[in-house]
Amino acid sequence: MTYQNNPQQSRQSSSYQQQRQGSARFLDAYRTVNDRLKEFRQEHPDWQIVTEIVEFNELRAVFRATIFDDQGRAISTGTKCVTSDVPVYLERAETGAVGRALMFLGYETKEDDEQ
Repeated sequence: MTYQNNPQQSRQSSSYQQQRQGSARFLDAYRTVNDRLKEFRQEHPDWQIVTEIVEFNELRAVFRATIFDDQGRAISTGTKCVTSDVPVYLERAETGAVGRALMFLGYETKEDDEQ
């Protein structure tokens, strides 16, 4: 079998490398749900985050997280679905839902470049 250099494949490989470098930069600046949750708790100690299972079976887990202010008003909601081929998919769905609710409330997933 003979392999020849394929220009299209080289362009795809280059594009893939650029995506990986971009992903690495993003991950360097990524704020975890835990970090954002700590900030949220410091700023709003009287607010609540309530999570609920929307669906859980052998195929997937779906969670909804709702953030309530100190008056009991729903301020933000996030939903996350994770399939069962992902390890600890139940926990990841719940964490992801909380992360999305925090993001919608303004707790960004990425550090500002100005910081």
